[in-house]
Amino acid sequence: MPGTSRFDLRIEKYIPIYKKTMFSIFADMRNVFNSQNIAWVYPYSGEPDDNGVPLVFERSRYYQYVGKTDPTTGRRINTPEEAYEAHKRLRKQFYNNPYNYGMPRIIRLGVSLIF
Repeated sequence: MPGTSRFDLRIEKYIPIYKKTMFSIFADMRNVFNSQNIAWVYPYSGEPDDNGVPLVFERSRYYQYVGKTDPTTGRRINTPEEAYEAHKRLRKQFYNNPYNYGMPRIIRLGVSLIF
């Protein structure tokens, strides 16, 4: 697994209201620089977005998709080669699971009453 990095930051301002009662306003930021940390990889490839099994072009296999609509672009597929390219794009979307990565940047704003 590759290394990870994350920078978190919390800013808080206390405002006294009455004797021992305070009001607090805060901003809590996680992964401030939005680092893309890898949480899981496919065992065969060692990559988070590729299972490592090569996709082989077989003209007869992709010929059945000629005339159909490419779901990744919305255009008509005219050749088996275009069907193969569409299959590669769909496969990339399938294996690029967001759960393979750590959490993205999260910003929480809030208030609290302390008494």
